[in-house]
Amino acid sequence: MRVTVDLPPGLHHRLKRLAAARGQSFSALTTELLIVSLESQDEPDNVTINPLTGMPQIDFGRNFSQVEIDTCLED
Repeated sequence: MRVTVDLPPGLHHRLKRLAAARGQSFSALTTELLIVSLESQDEPDNVTINPLTGMPQIDFGRNFSQVEIDTCLED
């Protein structure tokens, strides 16, 4: 689908340079960046609200050991 979007000149030039560097068309790069941006804003399906704390929680399908948690926090 064809659309018209007004971009600030600096952003337009930056996108054109990036598309050229990647060997992509301006349209292909813009589409890719929009998809990545929108997908990164989607919440995973396994996010629920803990009824006790009211905080979001993610179900990974298993429990993690304290060693695994400590290792992640070190990175």
